Amino acid sequence: MITVKAAGSVSAAWIALLPVLALCGHPALAAPPGAAGSVRNVELSANGSGLAASVPKIAVDPRDPQRLAVIWRYVSTAPFGSQPQSPQSWICHLSLSTDGGRHFADQTLDWRRPRTPRCNAPYVFYASNGDLYVGATLMGAGTAAHGRVPPFGRVVIRRSVDGGRTWSDTESVIATDSQSRFAANPAIPAAARLVPWDGASGVIDRQTGDIFASGGYPAPPGGAAHSQRFFAGSSDRGATWGPIRAFGGVGWPQRWDGDMAAAHGTFAVSYIADGAAGSHAPCPCVVFGTSRDGGRTLHRHYVTSVTNIDTLVHYPPLAADPVRKGAYSFALVSDDARQVSVWTTADDGNHWTTATLLQTADLVKVSRPALAYTSNGMLVVMWRGAHADGSFDVYVAAARQDLRFGGAVRLSTAPSHIPPALLSNYAVRGDFIDSVTAAAGRIYAAWTDWRTGAEGRVYFGSVPLGTVLAARR
Repeated sequence: MITVKAAGSVSAAWIALLPVLALCGHPALAAPPGAAGSVRNVELSANGSGLAASVPKIAVDPRDPQRLAVIWRYVSTAPFGSQPQSPQSWICHLSLSTDGGRHFADQTLDWRRPRTPRCNAPYVFYASNGDLYVGATLMGAGTAAHGRVPPFGRVVIRRSVDGGRTWSDTESVIATDSQSRFAANPAIPAAARLVPWDGASGVIDRQTGDIFASGGYPAPPGGAAHSQRFFAGSSDRGATWGPIRAFGGVGWPQRWDGDMAAAHGTFAVSYIADGAAGSHAPCPCVVFGTSRDGGRTLHRHYVTSVTNIDTLVHYPPLAADPVRKGAYSFALVSDDARQVSVWTTADDGNHWTTATLLQTADLVKVSRPALAYTSNGMLVVMWRGAHADGSFDVYVAAARQDLRFGGAVRLSTAPSHIPPALLSNYAVRGDFIDSVTAAAGRIYAAWTDWRTGAEGRVYFGSVPLGTVLAARR
């Protein structure tokens, strides 16, 4: 099934032609009236009552910045584990644009893995040659309640060489029945390997072509169990995969989730740890690690102690500078949840500098940061900002290599109001992440939006990079 979402006022007849044009690689379409040079928002999901769309990830083709991909999924707003649920629940979608995000064509993703029909936490990225990769965590039906054995799960990936028209077979990277591929690690409890995998992510080193895919064991942040994140690497475009390794290790135990990046032949991780070897600083704390042998050995650094871990997957979010080897940045939410700070290293984590983003005066809380480098080494940060009335907007800021950020620019064109009855629902709490990228002088982002006040929907937004760089603090 293919549908189209458009920004601005476009005739129904024109919209009807867009799926055909999008799949045929048409040239860039003209911007809708009034959209050129301004903030643009496009609704990607069209879910009805009882469904929430969330967990989006966004990517841009490095060969053609007019080509964008946003991947996301539906989940039921019924209480988690209740039956029956909508047949659309746990289905992932891919929204593709060939005109810089003015219009999108949507496709429902069929992974052809009947044992694991539920799709969650999808991810997407482009290789330097324009190949498009998508992946997700898939799991079987059922829940792990009351001591029952949890359902089978896996982290998967597949590739398209024609812009999403056709796909390779789905490769299983990490799975509950992959026990023989886990590298020995005495810091990891066996139970963390026998789970329905969650929080998938994937990254590519565009200099070498190496791919890394990851999945996690999600533990409640306040409980005794520790979350663990695992990864595996491929050097042949995802055809075969190496051993499954963990972010944490002896002396560097993981406490909450983490993120990963790859560039210039180096694989890098950030995660929330429960301790740091050789350091007497209090934890939880941020640990950063790099590897030049595909993850077989990680050289880890203690960075800073934290008390607010934002209860997010992929936290703290990490990005690698495509221009400067050894340069990375990650984002944190302050302990009082009022500020977003950016930590940057230029020497593989040996030394760090920090910059705090100035928030607008009406924000009482920030959360869900995301960040990305542009192709020429500028840094873009995105986050959610909550207002005193309980509504939220999403914001972006940008800096050149000097890390002097401009002011916050609101990217959402309308505030979101989550229904109070759904504030404790998994479909709302589980919208987890924002996602941001930049190319050709524009910032592109995707997030879960509740502006309808009825259900979460995935929105795409864009704004000129120059506008954000010039924003006054």
